[in-house]
Amino acid sequence: MLGLLIVSNAQAHEIKTDGLTSVLLHMEPQDSPVVGEPATLYFSFDHKNNQFTVLDCNCRVVIKNSQDEVLLDQTLTTIEESFGENVYSTKYAFPARGIYFVSLTGNSKTNKFDEINLEYGIRVERTSTNQPPVDPKVKIDDFNTLYWIGISILIIGTAIYIILRQRKQKKDEKK
Repeated sequence: MLGLLIVSNAQAHEIKTDGLTSVLLHMEPQDSPVVGEPATLYFSFDHKNNQFTVLDCNCRVVIKNSQDEVLLDQTLTTIEESFGENVYSTKYAFPARGIYFVSLTGNSKTNKFDEINLEYGIRVERTSTNQPPVDPKVKIDDFNTLYWIGISILIIGTAIYIILRQRKQKKDEKK
């Protein structure tokens, strides 16, 4: 049952919200990073009261691997005006296949919006741009999980059956 470790879902174009600020994460290429090749992560900000601007944000991005090792820790400075207002981007080449965590923090230089603290889970599977895009959702492998749950139920059920049968046989022998 070790495989039942659940990591929160993350997906291409996932929107996370902290207070009044929502941030959409989009990745290129094709929302499916390729191992060893630079991926561009776009952070598109939206604020319910329109108080947020990227120019007013001390925003940082931290990328960690599944062993909680910090692989990238930098201030976001690249503004992507071609994608609309309030979009920051950063580039990062994920070193290996696996699960990564992208943390986004920020605070207002002028106290116009509350502190932001968000985390996204990313699954990196592709090793070549020739491979089709992989859904980067971080989730339990449904088939694998169902397989092990089924095996566990079968083993437990068999054990219960054997125990009950042995008890019945002992009871019948005493009669």
